[in-house]
Amino acid sequence: MSDGARLHELWASALSDAANTLKGLVGSSGWVRVSSSNGGNGSLHKKGNVFRAVIEIDEGTCPGVDEWRALFSSPELRKEWDVMTDKVQVLEVLDPATRVVKTDYALGWPANPRDAITISRTVHDASTIIDISTSLPRSPDEPAYLRPSPPYVRSHVHLQAWCVQLPTPTSSKTRITLFWQHDLRNAFTLSSSSPSTTLPILLPAIYSVACERATRAPLLQRWGPRSVIDAVSYDTGRAALRIDYTILPDEEHGEGNSGAGQREVELRISPVHAWEAQISTRAASEAVSNLPWTVNASRSGPGGEIINQDADRTVMRIVHPPVPANSASSLKVKLVIELGGGSKGTLRINGAPHAVSSARLAPRPVLEAGFALGVGADALSNISSSPGQVNGSGSVTSTPAPSTQSRAASITSTVPSGLATSTRTAAAQKSIQTLIRRSYTYFTALLQEPDIKWRPLLESRGVTVTQLDSIDPTLVVYRAEATFVGVGVWDLLGVLGCEPARVIWEKNIEDARLVEDVSELSELWKVGWKAAWPVNPRDAIVLKTSYKSPTAAHVFSFSTSDLNLFPLIPSAELPTIRTHVDLHGFAIEALHPQLRYLPCLSNPLLPTLLRGPVEDLVECLLLW
Repeated sequence: MSDGARLHELWASALSDAANTLKGLVGSSGWVRVSSSNGGNGSLHKKGNVFRAVIEIDEGTCPGVDEWRALFSSPELRKEWDVMTDKVQVLEVLDPATRVVKTDYALGWPANPRDAITISRTVHDASTIIDISTSLPRSPDEPAYLRPSPPYVRSHVHLQAWCVQLPTPTSSKTRITLFWQHDLRNAFTLSSSSPSTTLPILLPAIYSVACERATRAPLLQRWGPRSVIDAVSYDTGRAALRIDYTILPDEEHGEGNSGAGQREVELRISPVHAWEAQISTRAASEAVSNLPWTVNASRSGPGGEIINQDADRTVMRIVHPPVPANSASSLKVKLVIELGGGSKGTLRINGAPHAVSSARLAPRPVLEAGFALGVGADALSNISSSPGQVNGSGSVTSTPAPSTQSRAASITSTVPSGLATSTRTAAAQKSIQTLIRRSYTYFTALLQEPDIKWRPLLESRGVTVTQLDSIDPTLVVYRAEATFVGVGVWDLLGVLGCEPARVIWEKNIEDARLVEDVSELSELWKVGWKAAWPVNPRDAIVLKTSYKSPTAAHVFSFSTSDLNLFPLIPSAELPTIRTHVDLHGFAIEALHPQLRYLPCLSNPLLPTLLRGPVEDLVECLLLW
C-alpha cells in the first residue's frame, strides 16, 4: 500500500469513528444542563467532555438545504460566525462532501495562538443537514503542510458536529444542534471565556450567516472522474469561489474514457444574484491549452433530485473535450466565479453574457468513487428519524439508541505524557493555574516598572544590569537587558524553552531534568547547580511556563514544593541543598525585523551566590 493510500485509510477511519460517536450521542441520555447567561440562545448540556448546544428558530423565511451545504462547504465563512476563529483554509478536497481544513484560532494574549487540522464531511437529505469534523490523526506519512509549526499550538478537535433540521409540515421551526469537544490545550484557563459562554452564541450567529451570506457562496456540486480538483478557496470579501482543477489525458486503450460527465465540473449558484465567471486554461502543449470548452447553465436542477423550489439554484456545468492520450500533457483550468453586476439570475462568462436555460440539464450518474463511502449516512438517518423535542426547561428528549450509546465513552481528552492531567482533581488544576497566574502577574508587573525605579549596577559589552529600588529591604530583584541583532524571537525562544540548554550558557548549572509535563504550556523541572567550596551543591524544583505570540514571548519559572499538586517531585539528596526560586524569567520582544530585546529578571535566592548574581547575569547574556 502506498503512503497516500495508508494516509487516506487513516483519515477515513478517524472520520468514521467521529460519525459513529455522533450517532451514539444523538440518542443518548444522561446529559446535564450547563447554566450559562446566554441571553436565551437555546440550551447547553454536557455529557462527559462533550457539550451539546440546541436552539430552535421560528422565522418566516429560512435557509434551505443548498444554503446550508454552501455554508459548510465554504469553511472560510466561519470567521463570520465564530469569534475565536482567525483564519480558515481548505487544504484538500477529497470528494464533493469531504475536505481537509486548517483553522487558526485567535485567543488573545497570553494564550498561544492555536490551530487545528480537521477532516469534515457534509451529508444531507431533503430536510436534514449534518456536518461532521474531527482532527486528523498524526502519521509519519503525512505531508509537511499538515505538521505543526510555530507560533501555533496544535489543538485537537475530538468532535464538532452541526445538525440542522429544517421546518417540516408538522413544525415551522429550524432546529440547530451542535455537538462539541475540542481540546484547546488549556486556552480557556488563561481567559474569562469558556465553552459555556462561547458555544451558545454560535448557534444564532451561524443561522444569521446562513440567511444573509450563504446565497453568495457557490456550491461545488460534483466533478467527473477524469477531473482532479487541485485547490478550492472562497474569498468572503469578494464573494468569489476559485477552483483550480486538472483534466487528465485519456487512457491509452480507451478504458474509463467513455460515459457522460467524465471531464466536467458542476456548480450550483443562487438565482437571487448576478454572477460572473472567469475561465482560463493552460497546458504544456498549445494544442491542449486551446481545446474548446463549453458552459451549460440551467435554472432547474438535474432530474430526479429533490429541490426546495423556493431556494432552487442555477446549475452551471463546465464541460471539456477529451485530452488526447498521446499529448503527454494534462489541461490545467482555473475557474473564478463571483458576484457580478446586472439583473439577478444573469450569468456572464469571461465578460460575455451567457444564457441560462429553463430546460433541465441531463442527469449525471452517481459516481461510485469517493472518499470513505457511507460515512455519516447512519448518523443522518438516526437524526432524521429522531427529531426530538424541546420541553419548557430547555432539555432535549429524543429516542435513545442503546446500541451505540457506549461510543460516547470513547471521546477522551488528549493528555501529555507523564502524570495524566485527568488524575488531578478540578480543584488541583485550578490551584496550579492560580499559582501560574500569580507568578505571571508578578513577572509582568516587574517588566512594567519604569526605568527610574531601577538602579544601575553594571554595564558591560552591551549588557545592562540594574536592581529594583525598593523600600522593602527583603525584596531584591535584578534585571539584565540586551539587544540582539540578526536573531529571531523563535531563535531565542528555542534556547530559552529548552531547560537543559542552560548547561551551555549558564556555567553554574550542572543538570536539568524534566519531572513532569504539567500542560501544553507548563513543565516541572529539577535544576541542579554545581558545588564550589565552601558552598554545597544546590537544586530547585521549578514550574516553567512559556507564553508565545509571533512578535513576543515570555518564559518564566518559580519554585514549588507542593506534593499535593505535584506528587512526582523528588526529594533532595544529601549533600544537595534544596533552594527556592522566587522568580526567573525572560521577556523577548521584537523591536525591529533585525533587533530583539531580551530583559532577564532574577532574584538573589537563586544559587548564583558562588560569584554573585550580577556577574552571572552578565555572563549568561554575553554567552548568547
